[in-house]
Amino acid sequence: MSRTLVLLCLALSLPSGCEDKDDDKNQSTSGSGSSSGAWLVGDDGQMWRIAGDGAVTPYPAQADVDLRAIACVGRSEAWVVGDRGTLLSTSDGGEHWQQHALAIDRDLVAVAVGEPVGGAAKVVVAGDGVLLGSVGDGSFVHLDDGDHDWTGVAVDAGGARVLAVADDGSVWRMDEGEPLRLVARFEAQPLAAVALSPAGDAAVVVGAAGFVARSRDGGTHWQAEAVPTVRDLWAARIDKRGVAVVAVGDAGAVVRIDENGATAQEQLDPALALRALHLHAGGGGHAVGDAGTVLVTHDAGSSWDAVALPSSVGFAGVDDIQLGPHW
Repeated sequence: MSRTLVLLCLALSLPSGCEDKDDDKNQSTSGSGSSSGAWLVGDDGQMWRIAGDGAVTPYPAQADVDLRAIACVGRSEAWVVGDRGTLLSTSDGGEHWQQHALAIDRDLVAVAVGEPVGGAAKVVVAGDGVLLGSVGDGSFVHLDDGDHDWTGVAVDAGGARVLAVADDGSVWRMDEGEPLRLVARFEAQPLAAVALSPAGDAAVVVGAAGFVARSRDGGTHWQAEAVPTVRDLWAARIDKRGVAVVAVGDAGAVVRIDENGATAQEQLDPALALRALHLHAGGGGHAVGDAGTVLVTHDAGSSWDAVALPSSVGFAGVDDIQLGPHW
């Protein structure tokens, strides 16, 4: 199916995804840890919605590229990246989608969005030799020199601080009004993902062979964490206090670090992996991965339950339709 037809399909009336732009103000965080649902993206352009009542609905479109990541802003705005420079966005909870022409044919694997404060959201996308950031007129500019294969990107709540990681073990930081600069390099340590707390002070990076490192000063200094797994880790989240970390990876490994130390559980067959993770402040969230795997947690990753989907497509991105603030 052509991209034009894909976008025409997406423009049809879709099941509602993100709904209320200011979810932090209008949604209660009762502490129950329940999740109000999630959007999933994956291979062959598939997009799925898990509603708050557990209903699972595919979006009526079949894209011609694999979709790699999704980031929601509140309950109305979402951004999706994929292969061959694909960048899609919605500002009305999925009723309509816009395709952004980036004039690149590189695969995009990560997207991060800062919530808008009196203006447009800050959007950063990363991929094979590409790191792009949005500017005020809605266009995107290159933030790097094109020499790195970027694997992950994160922004703080207001979009003033950006952290990006590459497969060569390097960590880069850009603060508002300043150029991108190298802040750390973990030699011979491929990195797969980075997460940043809403305030932009606490950060975590994960990568091959169970590698986890944390920063408490926005990425200037890092401390490696000892975790009980050597599985490759593909995604991570850090709580707003910078205390708790959850990461997922090969064999469905779920690493959790908190005041009591580090634990690791394996949720899947060793041939499968969890590829993406999202948690909200109430403790609910989802992890997704190979062969249609979708897991849900209500206690910030301490325990997980499987969600049955009538699909075996691999999922690479997930974002919760939030009850309240992000973790």
